[in-house]
Amino acid sequence: MELLFYANQKGNYVDKTIRWWTSPLSWKFNGNWKYVPSHVEILFSDGYMFSASGRENKVRFKRFNKDSEAWIRIPIEADEIDEAIVRLFCTTLAGETYDYAGVAGFVLPIKQDKQKWFCSEVSTKALQQIPIKELQCLVPSKTSPLALLLGTGAEFNNRFKYWAFRSLKVINEFRN
Repeated sequence: MELLFYANQKGNYVDKTIRWWTSPLSWKFNGNWKYVPSHVEILFSDGYMFSASGRENKVRFKRFNKDSEAWIRIPIEADEIDEAIVRLFCTTLAGETYDYAGVAGFVLPIKQDKQKWFCSEVSTKALQQIPIKELQCLVPSKTSPLALLLGTGAEFNNRFKYWAFRSLKVINEFRN
């Protein structure tokens, strides 16, 4: 499994708005907001990705076919059981509606709609079904794509304008 963060500097106006809105204040002035992800997906080992899509207005599975530099890819060291747990949880949410108002909840006190989801919320909640230490403290309904990326331990290199990261590891000490 992998986490895929969409960080194409071009994108559409929605991508640019999410990047700017969720960026730290200093990043708005120094231009680093352009490197902030605007979307996140979970990529399963069979090549299907899962997320909530505003463009499609729903939570869905989709075949991943764009292996480009627009994506920041963070590997998740998980076994087949952990991947099956995450996929089962995702399957229960497939078809739910996209939460447009919830996206504003990154920064505004908006009440969570439990039947609607946005990308980083559903991805965080799905990955919290397995023990990944770095993600357990995140509140899914308040987690932007940038907050999830930072929650993985990724760091932005301001000088060279790239994201440095390590793979996430599932803690399987309870199974052995």
